Amino acid sequence: MHRPASVQTSMTSARAWVSPALLALTVRVWSKRYGRPIDDAEAMDILLRVGRLMDVLRSPNVARPRAEGRT
Repeated sequence: MHRPASVQTSMTSARAWVSPALLALTVRVWSKRYGRPIDDAEAMDILLRVGRLMDVLRSPNVARPRAEGRT
């Protein structure tokens, strides 16, 4: 699968936080979930997307629901 240069760059920088064990676990879990084998590139793509989601959720600019009773 051909990936844009930006994704390839992200994959390279992600290697710093993606251990071989995490990559193998991701391949195993998502292969089972998809009902077909996925390769390391697909697993890395999943991890990068989850990482970006976590960055967004941690961002101070994300609107958070207010607790009841608070104004």
